[in-house]
Amino acid sequence: MIAILLATGCTTGDSVPRGQVTGKVLGDDGEPVHGYRIVYTNEETGTAGTGAIGVDGSYEVVHRGVPGLPANLTYIVTVVPAKPKSMTSEQYDAFMDASPREQARIERERQPEMSENVPEEFFNTRTSQLKFVVKEGDQTNDVILSNAE
Repeated sequence: MIAILLATGCTTGDSVPRGQVTGKVLGDDGEPVHGYRIVYTNEETGTAGTGAIGVDGSYEVVHRGVPGLPANLTYIVTVVPAKPKSMTSEQYDAFMDASPREQARIERERQPEMSENVPEEFFNTRTSQLKFVVKEGDQTNDVILSNAE
């Protein structure tokens, strides 16, 4: 079976050159964006990597649990809302037993605090005009989310 996989070109991916991408995400007002994730997507291969954006706007892209992305590809860059904080089983039980009003309050608290300076065009690969060519090695891609209008 291993011989078949090797013969057809399927490998563990260890030989694929990688580029580590870090940077900061800023709104068009120059303030750091937070409460979002940055996503790098190559539409030809379907390869994608993501990174949490910190309160200071900094991020590091991870692909399949490893820092970096396959290199020598052009990626479309998007910024999407971060997922809500997870609940423990005890918190979930309390949530399910709570009144609708209390559930709404709990849901609001679970949502990450988000910057208000992120234009919606950056939420989707079809509308984001941000592109970045990942090369081998370490590189920085600071992103400024400026409205195209």
